[in-house]
Amino acid sequence: MLSACTQKFQFNHIHIFNQQEHPSPGVPESPSMKNLFLLLSAMAAILFSACSTPTITNTARSSVEEMLLSAVVERGISSVDFESYAGKTVAMDYSNLAPQVDKEFVQAYIELHLARYGITVAKEAADADYVIKATSSVLATDVDKVLLGTPAMPIPIPYMNLSIVIPEIPLFMRIKRSAWGRFFFNIVDAKTNKPVQIVDGAKAESAYNNWVICFIPFKTHDLPLGDDNPEKTHFIWFFED
Repeated sequence: MLSACTQKFQFNHIHIFNQQEHPSPGVPESPSMKNLFLLLSAMAAILFSACSTPTITNTARSSVEEMLLSAVVERGISSVDFESYAGKTVAMDYSNLAPQVDKEFVQAYIELHLARYGITVAKEAADADYVIKATSSVLATDVDKVLLGTPAMPIPIPYMNLSIVIPEIPLFMRIKRSAWGRFFFNIVDAKTNKPVQIVDGAKAESAYNNWVICFIPFKTHDLPLGDDNPEKTHFIWFFED
């Protein structure tokens, strides 16, 4: 604990200061020492302050890709009218969906769509009135890019095994990510296996575009992201999250 009195030599005189005259006990009195003390205090505050970096991870498939595919599945299957089978019991045959990566989601959405008509899905064909055989011939995404400007170019450094890369400078650019889906349903009598109805080629598509025009980036899409109208084209400007 500091003494109640401190000594200060000034102009060859001794001055006694009590605690009331000393505004900040423990702080060095010379200007240089005070600045050093403040600097060390600021550095200590920075070093010991709570600072953390959030963990950021990415899934194997992007959210845009999954939204494109889910929109295609929902639009394609929702376009099929099962009103003739309302209140009936059906059994599903998904064996033709095996080649598709997203077959589980297709199966789940088919049964959700059937539930809209009050159709019950049975586990066995013996317990059903009809068997619905589902097929998807197309369910995939594509990427198309158009660029007017300077593409990325590597520039080698002379006499060194190094190079620098000038990033692309687009005056106009469009990166279009699209998804396509095509679905078929063969409905047969569960007891006789005779065809009752064929739904041929329920199709759907979706698109998500990244644009750069005169160095200004923005996005457009036809995905139902928080909007009741999935056919509406949405504009997302570069300053939006």
